[in-house]
Amino acid sequence: FRSAEHDFDSRVIELKRVANQTSAGKKRTAWALVVVGNKNGAAGFAVGKAQDTLPAMRKARNKAANFLHYVERCDDHTIYHDLKTKATKTNIIMHRAVEGTGLRCHRIIRAICEMIGVKDIHCKIIGSVNPLNIVRATFKGLGSQETHQQMADRTGRHVVEMRREMGMRPVVVASPKKETRHDNSISV
Repeated sequence: FRSAEHDFDSRVIELKRVANQTSAGKKRTAWALVVVGNKNGAAGFAVGKAQDTLPAMRKARNKAANFLHYVERCDDHTIYHDLKTKATKTNIIMHRAVEGTGLRCHRIIRAICEMIGVKDIHCKIIGSVNPLNIVRATFKGLGSQETHQQMADRTGRHVVEMRREMGMRPVVVASPKKETRHDNSISV
């Protein structure tokens, strides 16, 4: 029997030593940004601070495990649609990719996608490349994507995709669950 905490892997995104000037001199502390995930859609991130680097990483990892986000993946390898996301001055444009493309993105976004289980994506960062803002924007964007079924239910229309591997033929990937009204059911 394995516990759930052993299924999660962690990645240190950034680790730095910071100093605070006090009357007694410089007080040095460590700052760690860590992402955890199970490579099956669940992931989280957190910041840990401590006097040394190892306790800072441990604090961040434990805190991140308590604040997990679930990300839907299309065909277990990519995102559902292209999207734009923003956190302060960091703008990220994410493009859906076909299977086999790989992770063509910034190293921080690559680490997050590996923790989530996304295998194919293309991303572009515009603006600030502050690591914490990149992580925030990535989680915000991946969490805000809409699945095919959600889009079909919202619009009341069928969602159709045209893929190269299907010979560019239209394929219905989702249909609305709501019942449509018939003309004879309208009362005058």
